[in-house]
Amino acid sequence: MKKILFGLLFVPALCFAKPLVDNSAQMDRAVDKFFQVYKRSGMAGVAGEIEKCYSNKKMDKLNCLYLDYTARIFDAQVTEVMGFPANEFFADSLFQERIATNVYFPRGVTMKQANKHLSDLYTKLIRRIDKRTR
Repeated sequence: MKKILFGLLFVPALCFAKPLVDNSAQMDRAVDKFFQVYKRSGMAGVAGEIEKCYSNKKMDKLNCLYLDYTARIFDAQVTEVMGFPANEFFADSLFQERIATNVYFPRGVTMKQANKHLSDLYTKLIRRIDKRTR
């Protein structure tokens, strides 16, 4: 009985073990990494780096989100300004699936919380991107 009770208490605790707290230094590193990889191998290289990040079991998935969202924002800007076709990897459905399954669901984040986080994160990342592209 004690084992069952422990399991019932322990499993839900694991679901909320990783709170959603942003880290400015990690964001800066992710934006730097984006531009390094982009200059070296373009958006295809960035997409590969993002996949590698999410598949790394030791990596904090917020790092991957920062890199992923930076690339998505940059891709949208280039698409809008230059008229280039959008990269399929950063399409809404694929992006949403990646961040939901790798970042938000494992942390027990609700849809409302995730949307708020993405909105706040957009502002933080766009500032960093703008600094790098001026």
